[in-house]
Amino acid sequence: MNKRHDPKVGVFRIEETGQEYTYGSIFEPGTEVVNQATLDEIRMGIQHPHLMCLCHLVGPIAMHFQRHRIGDQMVRFWDNRNNELSHVADCPRARSEDVRASKERKQVASGEKIYIAADGYEHSDSNIGDIFAPEDDDKEEMTRASPVRVDTAKGEEPSDLNDSSGQRTRVRVVRGNTKFGGLIRNWYVMGYKWAADYAKTRDGVRISAENLSVQNVLWGMWTVLYMKLVEANGKPLEKIAFVPHPSRRNKRVDGEHKLILGVVGKVREGTQGLDITVHGIGDRWMVRIPQGKAPRRRRAETWGNRLIAVRAVYRDLEMEYYEATHRPFLVQLVEPGGVWVDSSYEARLYHELRSRHFQVDKPLRDSEEFYGYRPDFVLRGFRSPVIIEVYGVQNMASYDEHKETKRRVYRAAMAQGLVWYLEWDVTVANSWDKLIRDLDLLSRSTEIW
Repeated sequence: MNKRHDPKVGVFRIEETGQEYTYGSIFEPGTEVVNQATLDEIRMGIQHPHLMCLCHLVGPIAMHFQRHRIGDQMVRFWDNRNNELSHVADCPRARSEDVRASKERKQVASGEKIYIAADGYEHSDSNIGDIFAPEDDDKEEMTRASPVRVDTAKGEEPSDLNDSSGQRTRVRVVRGNTKFGGLIRNWYVMGYKWAADYAKTRDGVRISAENLSVQNVLWGMWTVLYMKLVEANGKPLEKIAFVPHPSRRNKRVDGEHKLILGVVGKVREGTQGLDITVHGIGDRWMVRIPQGKAPRRRRAETWGNRLIAVRAVYRDLEMEYYEATHRPFLVQLVEPGGVWVDSSYEARLYHELRSRHFQVDKPLRDSEEFYGYRPDFVLRGFRSPVIIEVYGVQNMASYDEHKETKRRVYRAAMAQGLVWYLEWDVTVANSWDKLIRDLDLLSRSTEIW
């Protein structure tokens, strides 16, 4: 039960510090765009500040910031509408509620729709087709982008850049439906955001995003699954997916196909394939990977503590296990932070950046801020964002084409002063050394702060 308090219409309190702000001091006049100077002040030392609107008669309403692309790194202010309280009629927050609830945006490139549902939460719906259909190759499809001529008279904005030939170009992403790996990434994004906002230690102390563990992220993914915030083909993923948990044991049905998500524990090679212990939330299940279904180019001894997603059928025998029907999807989450990386190279670079105390951002979705791409890493805190890409695939024409297109776009943006662009091409000798020199220069330079 919330304690009674003296209501203050249009006043917000920072939960972590107790400091109060008026509506006018937080928002730009007549908008829901947060004043950047106030935001910087609020976020000083607080990665994810939580605010309380003090307008209600019986208690404050929990609120939070959510990143939203408006202008140059602006942030939109949203409510947590997960309680029965609502703003009083004369509170400035009450006037925008219907507008926020109706907003919807689509990630066309990844086949993902992101929207705010009637429950007030952000939902992710992946257009993936039949998850359990046979596949020739379970690898996630690459995002390909192609520059096309556009009409400059139409006033095209940030993704329209001058390339080396002087022509005006735009990046257009041309990927189809979400692959299985894309579905897991979308689920991870939702779970990571939930963990970053709500994960706590056993003592009730909030865990900052940069200190999240793999288990914290798994807890976030488990939470958004059973809150039905993650969907596939317009239906809650919870209908077909399990994270190992004691409450799910009595829901397993012999011969039923399910998507199992967890963290890899022990891996044992048997006569019929690999037996993997998959850890969830308070429980662990065994999954058997038949011979011929193991992920390509991944040694079993490197699977430990990785996030695993596997489509499997339940075998209600004495051992009670799931048998994989497709190749499992494995991804490394580096700690601290629980950050998704696509290779050991990205993991190495992440630790290097953290050791230098940079403000490291790992974009989780394709973004207009980065011209339709999802950079491997972005360093914040500079006058312009610093994009860092890691290239590690050899002898693949489509990958090389994709790489060169990104380079051209990023370098064109850098020429206009919109971003700084660094890269590590693993296929090129001394590329790592050059990146280290660039990072040293970045640490000392005052020109781009």
